[in-house]
Amino acid sequence: MTGFVYRWVNKINNKWYIGSHKGTTDDGYRHSSKVLRAAENKYGVENFTRKILFEGDYKKDQIKNKEATLLQQHNAANNPMSYNMTNIVGANCVSEQTKQKISVANKGRKLKTRSAKTRRNMSLAQLGKRKGKTYEEIYGPELAAKLRKTRSKSKIGNTNGRRQPVQINDIIYPSIREAASVLKKDTTTIWKWLKTGQHRAKRC
Repeated sequence: MTGFVYRWVNKINNKWYIGSHKGTTDDGYRHSSKVLRAAENKYGVENFTRKILFEGDYKKDQIKNKEATLLQQHNAANNPMSYNMTNIVGANCVSEQTKQKISVANKGRKLKTRSAKTRRNMSLAQLGKRKGKTYEEIYGPELAAKLRKTRSKSKIGNTNGRRQPVQINDIIYPSIREAASVLKKDTTTIWKWLKTGQHRAKRC
């Protein structure tokens, strides 16, 4: 199995990261560094260039040995121009120095703000998931549309307990209110079913 040692360089401030990978140079791999990822989010991935420093046999430890040598030569963990967290190959440590590097990489980054509509759609998507499935996959297009319409009319921040998901006849509804709307029943009836277990009703 082949592998390679690489170096990513930030074209804006010339900071760099050295790493290695088991695979080929064109397999799409970038890196696994949290610090470098934070810097990419801040400056944009288009402002980073990669240079292949060494290629060799991964099984014979040629790659790891070369990476270790380069990290130690540059004292990467303590070098202010380095994004590397440690001089030890394969180590996943989060020291105070590492936290500081992540903080510096994130400094000045513009956080994305989401509109009320976007947040509402994200909330709908989360409520509609059940074992990784969407509203449509669980309920079907017609029922999913009813649930979304009902939910859009619901008051945000309701704390009377009716927003707890419930299951009736093996179908899960995001709340008692929405179950009542879809089934054309009043909430009192749904509460009664939950208490008696009628229609296989239960809280999720």
